[in-house]
Amino acid sequence: MNSMETMTMLFRKYLLSELHILTYQPGEMENLSDGLLAKGITVNENMKAFGFILSPADVVRLSVSPALDTFFEAFRELLPDVKAKPMYPNFPKQVLGISAAQFRLHQYLHYLSTYGMELFTGSPVLKGWLPEVEDTPKSVEDQQLLSASVAELVPETEAYEKSLSVILRKRERLTLPEQYLVQEAAVKVAPDYLKTLEIPFRENVQTLFLAVFSGCEREQALPVLAALCHHTGDVLKCIRRLLSACRYHLRTSQKKTLVRLLESYPVRDFSENLMMSDTLRERHLRVLECLDYNAYSRSAPHKEVVRQLREGSLRSWEGRAVELVRSHAENALAYLAARPGIMLRRQAWLLSLDYPTQEVEDFLCRAAGKLSTQTLVKNVRYFQTHTTREDLDAGLAKDRENVTAAFDEEEWMINAAGMYLRRECATNFGKRRRFAGKSVPGMKRTRKRNGKRRKYRKRMMR
Repeated sequence: MNSMETMTMLFRKYLLSELHILTYQPGEMENLSDGLLAKGITVNENMKAFGFILSPADVVRLSVSPALDTFFEAFRELLPDVKAKPMYPNFPKQVLGISAAQFRLHQYLHYLSTYGMELFTGSPVLKGWLPEVEDTPKSVEDQQLLSASVAELVPETEAYEKSLSVILRKRERLTLPEQYLVQEAAVKVAPDYLKTLEIPFRENVQTLFLAVFSGCEREQALPVLAALCHHTGDVLKCIRRLLSACRYHLRTSQKKTLVRLLESYPVRDFSENLMMSDTLRERHLRVLECLDYNAYSRSAPHKEVVRQLREGSLRSWEGRAVELVRSHAENALAYLAARPGIMLRRQAWLLSLDYPTQEVEDFLCRAAGKLSTQTLVKNVRYFQTHTTREDLDAGLAKDRENVTAAFDEEEWMINAAGMYLRRECATNFGKRRRFAGKSVPGMKRTRKRNGKRRKYRKRMMR
């Protein structure tokens, strides 16, 4: 693990601003004394004036740190300090007193004299053009104290791992500072640690993928990338972002590594993720073309799947399911029941193709345990709008009596939901209506009127 000297100042600033983490050098608790503890408390009080405090346990840890005397100065360097003079000192009165055109002109002149000159000359510009406006001195000083945030002390050797674990546990897209922290920390930690990371928001895998692929050696990166990507779909998304970052130009060694990564997954997973839809098919063909897949492929089954994809004969999972169901194949319902959520949403379509209601119910209830919580809640809410609360409670109570005591609470909920879905689906399946000569459940008979024909009738009535 790298020491504090190799940690960039920007990395430490983002640790404080984004995660409220401060790094320190740990010491021995045997060296704690009243004098050191008084110094630690003093540092904590000084930090409070800048909006940060330490927990009591961290104050004790800081007191025995070898870098106690320089800790506060290092902390001050991490805080934002804007020394530039404001363009409008008496904001917002000065902005409200000028026209929009004059305000835009001031912006153009200022940015042209700073960023524009830096772009043209390549030299940094310390001070740009500012309008001549009145600067009224402040007569009343702001005495309001900042609300203090608790900062966490983390040893220098654990800062990279701590930042990765905290950031990648988020269930939302990473911000730009967080992406920088991930990119810096990914190449400083052990590869085995990266394999253990849990990333619930799968889009954030792409940032870590790029950092590992660009910063680690080929043999070390391959097993890490295979552990980060759960299936071939994750790999293809990461490769598309990598190609965009590299402007669709990769070295031969990089292409071989990515082809090996794709072929490390089973052929079935590879084919299902390649052909998810027609739109994704075109994107995946572009990715395979940039990788020169046929030139570096070493797996004949994977190469055969790519050939079918290019010829247009490769079917997606849903395309295969539609083909089996429409042809009334013997294993059609069993194939569709492998993804019970899709089967649950396509009940009406199955019944419109004259599949037996009891058979559809049996397959659905058999796979009810695989349904996600979101799907179960959505269906229970739907049925609640069609039944009274008393019927719902009575139905669930009756189902609970039929469940053996061997099930725990979670298993009971799954089985109760399955039983309730079976009874309610059977009730709703029985309400079938005729439309266009076919029996379709839950569909009202509607008639689309042609606008031209309606105008013709009005004209004839006149």
